[in-house]
Amino acid sequence: TVRVLVAIHERLHRDLPPDSLQRFPTLKLLADYVNSTVRDDAIPDSVSIFQSGGTGCPFFFVAGLGGSTSDYEHLATRIDSRHPAYGLNARSRFDAISGVSVESIAANHVAEIERIVAPSRKLVLVGHSFGGTIAFEIARQLRKKGFVDVLPIVIDMPAINAAPRTTRQKVLDVLRNLPAWTAHEVAHFRLPGSLLRVYGNLRRMVRALSGLPTADKFDPHIYFGRWNLPQAYQTFLTSMYLAMLAYVPGRYEGRMILLRTKIPTLTRRSDITMGWQAVAAGGVEVHSIPGGHEDCVSERHGSELISALLRCAASFESGERAPV
Repeated sequence: TVRVLVAIHERLHRDLPPDSLQRFPTLKLLADYVNSTVRDDAIPDSVSIFQSGGTGCPFFFVAGLGGSTSDYEHLATRIDSRHPAYGLNARSRFDAISGVSVESIAANHVAEIERIVAPSRKLVLVGHSFGGTIAFEIARQLRKKGFVDVLPIVIDMPAINAAPRTTRQKVLDVLRNLPAWTAHEVAHFRLPGSLLRVYGNLRRMVRALSGLPTADKFDPHIYFGRWNLPQAYQTFLTSMYLAMLAYVPGRYEGRMILLRTKIPTLTRRSDITMGWQAVAAGGVEVHSIPGGHEDCVSERHGSELISALLRCAASFESGERAPV
């Protein structure tokens, strides 16, 4: 997704919304859309309908830093047909997202969900990485609006600012994670992306362990294995990144599910709930999924991940706990 958006920027000097490839999956549709943006700057709707109809609890896949749910499409198409499935994308264009916060992003999504499902219906929110943080906040806001049967499923994301760690704890976590993280990076080594990701992660680790202030700019080395991005996209990602760092999760009265990858990130905290137990009053149910943080939602691990999601949804609908 990022490569295509970057290529369009470099060749056509157009910065498309993050969900463009989701909305226009063929070359002809995408070309027609690019032409339309030149003519009238049309903005696509922020909800992707992966699968409609069905009487089961609906799935809402929540976009993360990139703003698009296109990476979830292969998962949504594997869901049992009785479950409706939607994608919640970032509304704004790359150049119109100043002052964004997790709470404001979630509020927009809550308004969209209210138009789709009734408060009496059970629903599942799924978010990977920063999308998991937003899914958690959506669940909090939905409960305040009368949606009592909401299940947030957070995929490999810690509760940032919920349970701060000391410098000593951060050092111990890095040393604990280093062997598995290094082995995974070596096994999936690709030039130059892998070297750039290693560089970015090590630089972030040194800053954290040295007590230096958190970086105030999104680092494409870590997430995309690139050293630069189009300025408009960099601005969008930085705004989302700063919103993530500033978010302090409030108390959630329901239960939630955390899916942890078998391969840890370099800085992953050691506690099994990754800090979520501090804010989830209904408890945190933890499951292990294959892969690492970057590839756990990819097609490589799609079958295992969708199986875990469906087990969690089935137990949620029946009122039981999913088998670990």
